[in-house]
Amino acid sequence: MKLGLLDKFFEKKQKRIKPIFYLQLVLIIGYFSLFFLDINHSFGYIFLSLSFLLIGIESYLLKEKKVIFILNFIAFFMFALIFILDYFNL
Repeated sequence: MKLGLLDKFFEKKQKRIKPIFYLQLVLIIGYFSLFFLDINHSFGYIFLSLSFLLIGIESYLLKEKKVIFILNFIAFFMFALIFILDYFNL
């Protein structure tokens, strides 16, 4: 009996993938905690970029929408570039 990747995480295809959902929550909590702890704000950009990438991966796996994945990948790339420029003060 062959199980697909999606069958390992949930029963119905309309539900969100639980590990990706929990990782998105951790990234969002980390993003907002950076502002309250007054740590380097450039790490917030990498948290945002990773959350965009995870949303894109989830939409591609569940709904097979390549356009949403490409838009989220572009947002990931932009926020990652902002992180690099802000962290290294370029």
